[in-house]
Amino acid sequence: MAGQHEGFALGVDLGTSNTIAVLRWPDGRTRPLLMDGQPVSPSAVYADPDGTLHVGWDARRLAQADPARFEANPKRRVDEPGVRLGDRVYLPAELLADALLRAGWPQAAEHTLAGPTPPGTRLLREPVAAARYYAQVLHRPVPVGGALAVFDFGGGTLDVAVLRNEGADPWDDSGFRVVADGGLPDLGGLDLDAALVGRVGELLGERHARRWARLVRPADPAQRRDQVRLWDEVRGAKETLSRSTVAPVAVPGVAEAVRLTREDVERVLTPLLRRAVERAQPA
Repeated sequence: MAGQHEGFALGVDLGTSNTIAVLRWPDGRTRPLLMDGQPVSPSAVYADPDGTLHVGWDARRLAQADPARFEANPKRRVDEPGVRLGDRVYLPAELLADALLRAGWPQAAEHTLAGPTPPGTRLLREPVAAARYYAQVLHRPVPVGGALAVFDFGGGTLDVAVLRNEGADPWDDSGFRVVADGGLPDLGGLDLDAALVGRVGELLGERHARRWARLVRPADPAQRRDQVRLWDEVRGAKETLSRSTVAPVAVPGVAEAVRLTREDVERVLTPLLRRAVERAQPA
């Protein structure tokens, strides 16, 4: 799916929290695909009582009616035997892995250096796509035999890969191959959000202990809706603090807003980010 190969290329990043897609024309033009009018869509899923699955922004909206039928991060549950949404258990593959086939796409094959692959859709591994973007789009060529590292800090996991440029592949593209990989399966953006949610609870203190208990351990649909709102508020505050030194967090059921500061973020998240940096260092 590199620039020299004829045809269209579709880049899809199915993340733990959000999904984006970018289409590239044969002449190199690119544009993001809009989902519900927006370039970023939640990776969420909601199951109707009849079994119909809704995704993205529709899933988040429908979750307001029945949060028990909603899963905000299905990718993080891919190793589980089943995911209960309402009164039905779904295989993770039903929520994630069969999307291309269900959309009517032709059978896919992974784009490798061995080639040739069957005609139709070819899949490119994420670190290989990132390396090609770095070398071709950002014009930072990697000499044949040279290597680079891709550091992917996602919503649910940390993935680190080392790739080597092994020269032109059967399609005359730069031939990046993964030669080493690793990461941390228990560290991602959601863990950062969870740490900040915990900090908000500390700032509330004992004054709202009973209300806070209902937010972190919801027992009915209304409390689950409040929990979703809380996490959205904390996530928004985290993003604001990349541009400001103070951000308010509106805690459902609490009159006064909690003030998160950039100092709070740095103190709470530094140990987690240090783990990520240490994991990326060579042994």
